[in-house]
Amino acid sequence: LGAPRQGNYAYKIFVESRPNLSVWRMVNCRDVVPRVPNFQYYHAGHLMWKKCSPPSSKDPVGNNIVEAYYRQNGDFSQKFAEVPHEFIVNSYENSMISDHFGYAYLEWLGYGLFHGNGQNWTSVF
Repeated sequence: LGAPRQGNYAYKIFVESRPNLSVWRMVNCRDVVPRVPNFQYYHAGHLMWKKCSPPSSKDPVGNNIVEAYYRQNGDFSQKFAEVPHEFIVNSYENSMISDHFGYAYLEWLGYGLFHGNGQNWTSVF
């Protein structure tokens, strides 16, 4: 959950080539830790990103959309999209370190489990 990039490119290829291993990373809203660009390390596996917009006068609850991305870079032959550029932290963005804390992830998971309405889970890549 919310992990930084873990290894070099060889590590990424090795992990993703294991037939009996499926790695899913969950990123909560504007969690800065997994989104900071670093060109020496790579994420392995698939990404499940809960995109959040803060509440506003037009949307008092805020907009929560969960998107999944196949192996971060997508797969053109299978028509799976790659992670959009907005995933990378921008200098002008109001990133929240509080979105990285464990309770934020537990709240996301707990809400999806107990309410069961599916809004916190994705159904397609």
